[in-house]
Amino acid sequence: MKNNADIQSSGSALCILVDGMGKPLHMQIIGNSSVQFHDLCRDEAANALLKHSTEVLAYKIHRFNIINGNFIPDKEPVISKNDLDKLLGKSISKENGVKYFYTSPLRDYIDELIRAVPQKYLWNHYGISSAGTQNIDYVENCCVENHQLTWDVLKFNDYREHNLIETPKGGWLFDNTTAGYKEMIRFSNFLDNYFFDPRLNIDKITQFSAWIHSSHQPENLNHFVPGAVLSAELFPKSEINPQDYFIREHITEYNFQPTPENYWLAFIKNWSEVAVPSVSNNIATLLFIEQNGDAPEDCLNLFLRSEFAEKYSEFCAEITYMRNVKDEPDNLEKLKTMATQIIAENGFVIRGREQPHQLSVQSTQQPTDSFQPKMRGGVHI
Repeated sequence: MKNNADIQSSGSALCILVDGMGKPLHMQIIGNSSVQFHDLCRDEAANALLKHSTEVLAYKIHRFNIINGNFIPDKEPVISKNDLDKLLGKSISKENGVKYFYTSPLRDYIDELIRAVPQKYLWNHYGISSAGTQNIDYVENCCVENHQLTWDVLKFNDYREHNLIETPKGGWLFDNTTAGYKEMIRFSNFLDNYFFDPRLNIDKITQFSAWIHSSHQPENLNHFVPGAVLSAELFPKSEINPQDYFIREHITEYNFQPTPENYWLAFIKNWSEVAVPSVSNNIATLLFIEQNGDAPEDCLNLFLRSEFAEKYSEFCAEITYMRNVKDEPDNLEKLKTMATQIIAENGFVIRGREQPHQLSVQSTQQPTDSFQPKMRGGVHI
C-alpha cells in the first residue's frame, strides 16, 4: 500500500471504506486536504450507487491523518477487519504516527450526488415530484431499483463512462466518443490479428465499464499504438494503472488461451455478418478441423471466402462434401489429416502449439459475448 502514494512531510490521510458491519472494503492514501478527501468520498459514493443496494447507505469512511508511514499497513488492496480494529484501537500520538482520525457516513455524499440532478429532469424522466425529492430516502430507493436513474445521477455529477481494459501486459482506457471507438476498434483488431501469435502471450483480458470524473481524465486516454510487427514484444508500453479507476460495473472476462474455441467466441460468433476473412480465422478453422473434422459454420464460411483457401481446392471440396453429408467417418478423418498437413506446409507458428494438449482444452471461462466496445448508446462494429 505504501507505494500507492507519497507520504507527505506535512502528513497524509489513510482512508478506509467499511460496510455496515465494519468490514473494510477499500483503502487509499491521499493528501491531507479537505478537497482530496471530498473527491475520494464523492468517488466512493458514485461506486456505491452502482451496486444498486440499500446496504451501501450504511457505508462509512475512516480517515486517519498520519504523520509518517509507520502507521500505514503494508497490505493491498485493503486490510482485514482485525487489522482495522487494531488501528482504531491505537492511541493518537506522534509515536504511533497518527495525528487524528474521524469517521464520515458515506450516505451524506450519496445524497449530495442525488441532489445534483435537477428537479425538472427527475419529474420529466422518472415522474419524481418535488415532494418526492424532499424525501431523499425515496430517491435513494429509486436509484437502487432503476439503473438508468443511477447512471443519470453520475452524469449530472460530471462522471463519464469508459471502457477499461486490463491485461497481463497492462491497461488501456477508451471513452465513449468517436476517437475512443476508433482506438477501441484498433485494439480489438490488434487482438484479432495476433490471437495465435506466440508474442501475444496473454491468457485473459478483463473488460470493465469504468466511470471517471471529468477532473480526473488521464492523459493517455484513447491511446493504443501497437509495437512494430517484427518486435519481440507486440504490446506497447501501458501508461494506465487500472487500480486508479475503481468506479466499475459490468465486468467481463475473456479467455485468451490459444484455442480455436476462444478465438471463435471472442471475434466471430456474434459478429459473423461483419467479419472478414483473416489469417487468424484461417488458423482457427484449420485447428477446429484438425481436432474434429469440422468447424463452426461462420468460421467455415469466412475460410472458404479467403484467398488462402483458393490454394487448396481439394480441401475445400472435402469441406463442402462434409457440410452436405454429415458424420461420414472417412471424410472427417481425411479432413483432419489434410488440416494438419496444411498447417505444416505453411509453417504457421501458433501460440500454444508447442504444447498440443492446450489446443484441445475447452475454455472454463468462456465469454458470453464477443470482445467489442460495450457502452450504452454506443455503436456496434
